[in-house]
Amino acid sequence: MGKRGRDSDAATWSTHVAYFEHVAPAHECLIVENVPEYSEMLVLKCLKKSGYSWQAKSLRIDPRVLGLGCARARLYMVIFRTDIFRWEPNFTLEQLVECLAGQVALSAGSYYWAKLPPVKLSTAQEKNRQDYRRTTKLQFMDLSQYPKNGRGRGETKDGALPTLTTTTGSLWSEAHQRCLSSDELLSSHVLPVTRAQATKCHSPRLKFDGCSNASKVKMAGNGMSVPCMGVAMMGAAIALERIDGS
Repeated sequence: MGKRGRDSDAATWSTHVAYFEHVAPAHECLIVENVPEYSEMLVLKCLKKSGYSWQAKSLRIDPRVLGLGCARARLYMVIFRTDIFRWEPNFTLEQLVECLAGQVALSAGSYYWAKLPPVKLSTAQEKNRQDYRRTTKLQFMDLSQYPKNGRGRGETKDGALPTLTTTTGSLWSEAHQRCLSSDELLSSHVLPVTRAQATKCHSPRLKFDGCSNASKVKMAGNGMSVPCMGVAMMGAAIALERIDGS
């Protein structure tokens, strides 16, 4: 995060370059997700050494645009070789989002499963909770952070979950009297972690046997929104056409 302005000498940048140099020879098309401040030009810069010509179509989208109740604005990019594919000139990813967009139908509270019981907080967490209640009007509180100057971290202005981070393992709900579980955090990305969810999604259930709660919280913080990724994949399927007509 802090190395964005110094990519030439950052270890993170060298890893970034090495990744794309590794995947480029084996792929004709890539779908890439990153933070909103990211740029498609960074990917194209890495792909120059592949010897092929690449083009990128990108879109910044948040799950709330699709009716979900969790914030996670990200940049999604469809990157393809121009010697193999052409992009339908009259189609844009923005047009697809307009077709799929809907009013927010979920809120932060929608992600707390009814079957889980209330829990008792640690002394430090309870202190932060009391400080939140005294200085903010938030109903969902990230107890891993102290509410400095009356501004803590909790639900967004439209009542959605805040963007998850790798440390968002203590997101407390006053109504439910507990924090979101690691499985609930993963579910907020529409990842099927239960058999019931997998059945509704017509998808295999993700199995996390042997994974600690801390590991699953970190995975959720690094995760992608399935519906948003679906927009990028659907856009690629609609707009990309092989030049040879196959």
